[in-house]
Amino acid sequence: MNNYSKLLSIFFLTMSTIIPLNSEAQQLYPWLAKNGQFGYCDSTGTILIQPKFDAAELFKNDYALVQQKDKYGVIDQHGHYIIRPKYPHAELFSKDLFTLLIAKKEHNAWWTVWKWKLWPNFNILSTSNRGPFLVTRVPKAKWAVLSIPDRQLIFHQSGSDNGNNIPSNFRITTAGKSLIVQDKAYQLHTGHKLQKTTDQVFEALSDSTLLIRNGQTYSRVNSNNKPADALKYTEQQELVFDYPNKEKAVLRKYADHAMINYPAISSPIFKDDQGHTYLSPDFSKPLPQIIQEYKGTLEAVTSAEIIKNTVMMASIPGSNYFFFLAVVGKNAESRCFLLDTAGNWNTAVPAYEGLNEMLDDGRLIFTRTKLRGVLNPDLSFFKLPLEYPATCESSPYWYMGKDLVTAKYGVYDVQLQQWQVKPEYDYLQNEIATNIAVYNLIKPDEKGIKREYKGLIDIKNNQIITPAIYDSISADGAVGKTEHGQSISFYINIHTGKEYREI
Repeated sequence: MNNYSKLLSIFFLTMSTIIPLNSEAQQLYPWLAKNGQFGYCDSTGTILIQPKFDAAELFKNDYALVQQKDKYGVIDQHGHYIIRPKYPHAELFSKDLFTLLIAKKEHNAWWTVWKWKLWPNFNILSTSNRGPFLVTRVPKAKWAVLSIPDRQLIFHQSGSDNGNNIPSNFRITTAGKSLIVQDKAYQLHTGHKLQKTTDQVFEALSDSTLLIRNGQTYSRVNSNNKPADALKYTEQQELVFDYPNKEKAVLRKYADHAMINYPAISSPIFKDDQGHTYLSPDFSKPLPQIIQEYKGTLEAVTSAEIIKNTVMMASIPGSNYFFFLAVVGKNAESRCFLLDTAGNWNTAVPAYEGLNEMLDDGRLIFTRTKLRGVLNPDLSFFKLPLEYPATCESSPYWYMGKDLVTAKYGVYDVQLQQWQVKPEYDYLQNEIATNIAVYNLIKPDEKGIKREYKGLIDIKNNQIITPAIYDSISADGAVGKTEHGQSISFYINIHTGKEYREI
């Protein structure tokens, strides 16, 4: 994670290419039989799909990934195959209207040995004591992205087999009604088919429009591939500001004094043909062209010094401000300055030290100095007496973290300045669902050896859902547990703690 922003990694987002999940459709859970096979049951434990799978995952948008004989396939909620098990590795991802299968095929590209340069007098029939040359393995993999349930091939890529890791260059995301795969955008059309609407997509913007590359320039289009405006944009490598005295200030993406291999400006910079400059993906908030003099309480700090010594800057979502993290002052402190779109520095808010990160919603977290706190986009500031704070979906005022006094983990309400969940745990992980978090306790195992166990807690009502008896708990309810020296895996209901297995 960056120090000022949760940079978007690759998002694998999907859709049920038929219809969105019916609100009345019951949730099915993988159910483990004594013979090690998985079926599916409802929330009460009533079996609806008989156990026949070697492995099974939770349903997503009415579809689930299952495994038989080391191959993966996809079933619907009736247990019927949408795709029969044939892939050595696959992952099912879903969000909003879209459901995609990302699947891997493997093969041995032995024929490529003829492209190898062999030493003179090399025996093609033997490789010393390693057997015949022609059995040499050249493992290759072909990855495919398929829409579910119609199995439409959206994208494929071949290359070296690097295990079951999805290639890092895959880009799958959504923007409004659009699905974006690599540089192409799709929409759902008649017959529940994905239809390409445009290509050369550079980025999905904050307002769900798409930034399209047209040679050396860019344009914005809506979900129907219609122009969002009549402007042309060009990518920039620096920001140029004017001062009232007509002098100029330049802030480059990779400033000379910035951290090694770390950009001062991580967001792509674009300028339109009317002279306005933006930090992608927010094209609704242009940067000011003229910056006024800084008139804050810090001695001998000027606008020029702030810009010259900026090591990070970004747009603050949900506000009229940009932040500049600059190393200034007599003691060369790293301080956070706020600049509005009119070019004025906000001096009503102190230039706080110790910025740790900026959250996706624009909250600035300060934990690197004695004054720990959070600055919200509305510029309200709350003290945050925690180490390693993590946000909660349940409330923008709740933070999980380590109490500075007890060194235990709890949930703190910064608005009320009190504990929502008292710090009594050896660790609290991020929520796996709204109000539900994984907690850790260290206690003796069956042999009396201390180790870490996990359970679930309802942080809204401060109630334990399951005791700390599991080795692992995933967001979908998959748990690992050691019983009588044996490791087993099955599923639980994360809301009730009910185990779905045959005892």
